[in-house]
This record gives sequence, C-alpha cells and structure tokens, in this order.
Amino acid sequence: MRKLFTFDLRYLSGDLFGGLTAGIVALPLALAFGVSSGLGPSAGLYGAIFVSFFAALFGGTPKQIPETASTLVIRLDRVPYIDQSGLYALETVIIDLVQQGKKVLLVGLDQQPKYMMERIDIIPDLIPPEQIFETFKDCVHWMRIHVEEEY
Repeated sequence: MRKLFTFDLRYLSGDLFGGLTAGIVALPLALAFGVSSGLGPSAGLYGAIFVSFFAALFGGTPKQIPETASTLVIRLDRVPYIDQSGLYALETVIIDLVQQGKKVLLVGLDQQPKYMMERIDIIPDLIPPEQIFETFKDCVHWMRIHVEEEY
C-alpha cells in the first residue's frame, strides 16, 4: 500500500521545475477564472494556491519521465506551434533525458516546432533525424527493432 506522505530527493529538481512551470501557466488562468466567476481575480488566485497546496501535499507522479526506461516517446502531433518558453522547457527536459542515457523519440512533429528545434540545435544534436517519426505506428515499429525489453 502506498504511503500517504512520501518524499524522495531524487525527484526534487523535477518537482521544483514542474511546480514552477505549472505556476507560471496556471496564474493567468486562475486570475481569469476568478474574474469570470464574478468574485474577482483574488478569488482565482486563492483557488490556485489551495489547489497547488493540496497537489504538493498528496504527492506528484514519480512513475511518469521511469528510471528503467531506456527510450521515451514525446508525442507532438497536437502541437502545431511552440513559443520560446515552451521550446526551452522542452529542451531542458530532453537534455536531462539524454544526460541520463535515454533515447528520446519524437512523433508527429509539425513544421513550425521542427524549425524551432533545428534553430537551437535540439535537432540533430540531441535528437537525430532517425529518431523523429510521422506516426506513432512508425515509432512503435522502430522501437520493436531497436529497443530491447528491460524488466
């Protein structure tokens, strides 16, 4: 049975960056919800603070980016455009994974995100073109050939 309160220092940097990113994204949304509810922006801000507190209290999701995984797939088929902040956040994640010795596969990469990734050398320095796939089916086929099962 899972412990109610657990903390693992191995996930500290990921938890901090995840929390910071979520906060940056959630703040304007929380303010907008407060305004649209008629209670004002402060109500949305308090709501976001309480949601963040309870999310932190009951833990994150350490079973996602697993230590035993040798290859990770990032599906971008619903990302037609990426801005600078999203690009650098994605670059940080990919650098961290590559430094851990993991292969990163991209699926469904549209023109604009691909162009942006090439401009800052994510492609081909971190992810070679042979690790970019148009469809998830193509990616799974590549994985069956190149990735050994690890249990």
